Amino acid sequence: MAALSIGDWTLNGNGFQGKLVINQIDPLGNLVNSTAFGNKIVGFWDEASRKITFVRAVTPTDPSSYQVYTGYLMSDNKMVAGYFEAFQGTGGSAKQSVFGWFAKFP
Repeated sequence: MAALSIGDWTLNGNGFQGKLVINQIDPLGNLVNSTAFGNKIVGFWDEASRKITFVRAVTPTDPSSYQVYTGYLMSDNKMVAGYFEAFQGTGGSAKQSVFGWFAKFP
């Protein structure tokens, strides 16, 4: 099993550069006080499957601005890669709502 590294990850979401900040993971696997692109996220780390899942609320009062991320920790434990689903408020559409993302730990 591998733990997800705590700290600042370099994040690329469909070509947009930013940070994924994992501040804490509680014993139940909940992400605590974490952000993506400067926005608060809520989600889970599943150590057994090496999977992270989180919701980024660009505008918390507007559900159309939410993005749902799923990614998997690579074997080097320094990179997570996966996909995210976007809705109208962040560029998603019925014809294209799924985009790729990855994050690297220094």
